[in-house]
Amino acid sequence: WSRLARQLEVSRGPVSRTGRASRQGYVFKSFFLCPEDRHALFNRIDGRCLKMLRAGLFEEVARLLERGSLDPKSTAGCAIGYRQVIDYLARPEPHDRDLRAFEDFLRKFGTATRGYARSQVQWFARDSDFLWLAANPFNPDAVGDEIRRHIARPQAEFEGLARLDGVLRERWASQGRGSGAVFASCLEFGSSIVEDLEGVLRTVDACTRRVPERFRRQP
Repeated sequence: WSRLARQLEVSRGPVSRTGRASRQGYVFKSFFLCPEDRHALFNRIDGRCLKMLRAGLFEEVARLLERGSLDPKSTAGCAIGYRQVIDYLARPEPHDRDLRAFEDFLRKFGTATRGYARSQVQWFARDSDFLWLAANPFNPDAVGDEIRRHIARPQAEFEGLARLDGVLRERWASQGRGSGAVFASCLEFGSSIVEDLEGVLRTVDACTRRVPERFRRQP
């Protein structure tokens, strides 16, 4: 959002001596669509990780490494998903059906992806300019209707609501506290998840053999 606001300043207004353009004359109403259930969100994230694996994430990374189109130290190479796949493909002394390494990959992939989502929520939790809305991903029409209602509000009323949405923010934070808040990821069920990904594992073994030796880490 900060980059978008800056782009609006630069492209639509005269720049002041400070190097910033005025936002005067523009009305900004910003929303953060907060998932209602933390664990449900994490389950959807795990499902997305599995979908990426079945859709060919390993083949994509192996192909890029073969072609020399992907530097493991680049921004793209360090992106979530790519980073974990590269670490797996380039592991030292690889062998077929390396279940321990594959289970470790699944755990790290899921943890990194869920952690990124968590950090996004924490980032927006600190910004009082955003009005938090409880968003049901299975009912986008209702979410859209609520956004339109808030957009129609006078600016002062909207800003007041954005400062008083602490209940929703606290509800999200409280789901991460307490003894009952531990999330059980389907990516960490050991042999059961590996059996479900048996076809993917065969493809992963083939991809590992395709990786050029210059990328192989030493033991």
